[in-house]
Amino acid sequence: MKAILLVGNPRRGKSSILNALLKRKGYRGDVTFKAGMTFGGALTQEFQCVQHDGVSYGDTPGLTDPIRQQKAASEIKRGLEQEGAFIKLVFVVTIQQGMVLYEDLTTMKTVLDAIHGDSSIEFGVLVNQVEEEVWDALFGDFGDVQNLTDSKGLIQQACGHKLDPSMIHYEPKAAFKRGKPWAPTKKLFQFIESVPFNSRFTKVDEIKAVDQRALLEMQELVTSMTKALEEERKARQKEAKEMLKQHEEERKARLKEAKEMQKQHEALQRKFAELSSQLDAAKASEPEAPLFDDGSVTGKYKEMFMTTRMTFYSFSLKSNILQAEGTEDNGPFTLDGFYFHDKVTFYKRNYFNKTIHQGTLEVTSTGFIITGRWHEGIFKNGSFKIKGTHE
Repeated sequence: MKAILLVGNPRRGKSSILNALLKRKGYRGDVTFKAGMTFGGALTQEFQCVQHDGVSYGDTPGLTDPIRQQKAASEIKRGLEQEGAFIKLVFVVTIQQGMVLYEDLTTMKTVLDAIHGDSSIEFGVLVNQVEEEVWDALFGDFGDVQNLTDSKGLIQQACGHKLDPSMIHYEPKAAFKRGKPWAPTKKLFQFIESVPFNSRFTKVDEIKAVDQRALLEMQELVTSMTKALEEERKARQKEAKEMLKQHEEERKARLKEAKEMQKQHEALQRKFAELSSQLDAAKASEPEAPLFDDGSVTGKYKEMFMTTRMTFYSFSLKSNILQAEGTEDNGPFTLDGFYFHDKVTFYKRNYFNKTIHQGTLEVTSTGFIITGRWHEGIFKNGSFKIKGTHE
């Protein structure tokens, strides 16, 4: 037989959840669990059980009921010792100001410490009646994911037993569900379905009543964990601020570098315009003999660690004008520019881009050598070398 057992203190909503779960499973009987508002004592005063479709649904009294603590402890033990049952154990707790109440954590740890089995205990924790302000801090549009992680971490450590974070579910309070009557969310039912059944417990010790000493011990434990989490949060915030500061400094450095490169690019454009004017003046003067008009020419240019070779079909240095045609990895290209004394400036054009080249012309007895730098926009640049030999 399978059994679903809800354990928690008074006024946590266990009975209402079980009633809704039975209704969802198609239960049509008259006997349901007592649920509603109570003052002083708890509505559930003994272990209650309803059978439906081969599953036992069990509601237990609250362990912190000041009037019936001892009886509640024995009734919880009775629910855990159902003969031959595979038990799905779900603790129902509540949260205030972002923290599960000490008495709920103490009840959970007290019950778990009393259980003995052949393997680790499987259980889930249902954080019920979460207020709107807390809900927004955990799940809202401006909520912090770390808040949810810290909240689950406190529950995991305080219970004193192995608990997967996926076995903790938060359920919003009915008050902020647009004024509608309370009804569990679909995720609550899915969560209860996901909690594994335990194999039969080998032994359940006498469950102790939750007294003031136990509550104080839990308070000290939670306070210590909260302090540690706060220190971790401050350390993360400090680290995040330092990283943000570093990123901002790097951004400013990149921006400064980009501005400097922009200035260099604009200076090159002005220089090119100046040399173009000189070229126009040279064209108007008496033509001179060509420096190079017939021979073999090879070239290469570099960009960071990559070298690309250029093969030329024609290359002419005549009347201060540089013209050439050739091919490279990106396909055919043309060179158009000018030289003036030992200075050379030209554009290289292909299918993809246009780059400006600026360098030094050295005339030798066998031909010429041009070396310099090339630029494409602000960020792409490198070196180049072209060598020509007379036939």
